[in-house]
Amino acid sequence: MSFAGGGTIPKPPVVRILATQVLLALVLSGVIYVAKGKVDGYSLLLGCATQIAGFAYFALRAFRVQGATRAATAVGQMYLGVTGKLVLSGVLFALVFALVRPISAIYVFAGFILMQVVQVAMAAVVGRR
Repeated sequence: MSFAGGGTIPKPPVVRILATQVLLALVLSGVIYVAKGKVDGYSLLLGCATQIAGFAYFALRAFRVQGATRAATAVGQMYLGVTGKLVLSGVLFALVFALVRPISAIYVFAGFILMQVVQVAMAAVVGRR
């Protein structure tokens, strides 16, 4: 997208962040699976997947509208994305804890929090470039 002065606003690095999250989730879950056991490994993976799914939903909603003339629509999509992310995260947590037995709650929440930290850190690092 171009604007006065000839500059452009780069597209957000959403795909790179999501790919990094997925790769890191798989690697860390594998490490925990080997080091701590099957339940802890898949619990971490489910927590990671819950956060990644919510972020992916938000990204699809928030970044599909471009252009200064559509700013109001973009803001509306961001609100829908945040709301959808919150609802989706709640539903996925409920499903994980209702359907998966045995489960390690500490590893589910650790995976979710870890992916949240990775998302914020990646956005800060990539945003500086």
